[in-house]
Amino acid sequence: MRWSRTTLNLVVLVCLLACSACGSDDPIKPPLTPLPSELVGTRTLTSWTVNGQAQPLADLFEDQSSAYGTLTINSNRSYSAEEFDVSGNVTYSDSGSLTISGNRFTLTTTMVNGNPIRPETFGGTWDVSGAVLRMTQVSGPDTVVITFTQPPSGP
Repeated sequence: MRWSRTTLNLVVLVCLLACSACGSDDPIKPPLTPLPSELVGTRTLTSWTVNGQAQPLADLFEDQSSAYGTLTINSNRSYSAEEFDVSGNVTYSDSGSLTISGNRFTLTTTMVNGNPIRPETFGGTWDVSGAVLRMTQVSGPDTVVITFTQPPSGP
């Protein structure tokens, strides 16, 4: 049997279409494991150190009028950080996503003061002891530890 060039091209085209990948052929991503429950919640910035030396909280704030700050980590892997003046008004905010792998974390900031930005990352290690969350980042010769404390719950 002799195949015409057109018939052969159609057969090849049908085979290519039949064998082409579709969405259901995409690799299945494993489901994300839930965040450790001890990370979820709102904490107040209580201290930070560089190489073990305490630093003024004001040096960590983005806004000069800020008096205190909070970090909220949600179970859906989002986070928000806010700074407040002495009257409790928000002076600065950023938000984004959090990834965790063992005791390592990466915060990816995607919004600042309600405006989208090019993603910026901050990463290191974390540990929780009771109500205290410590986030540690080593940058060159410096080790920075930022400490947040969760207020007591209940009446």
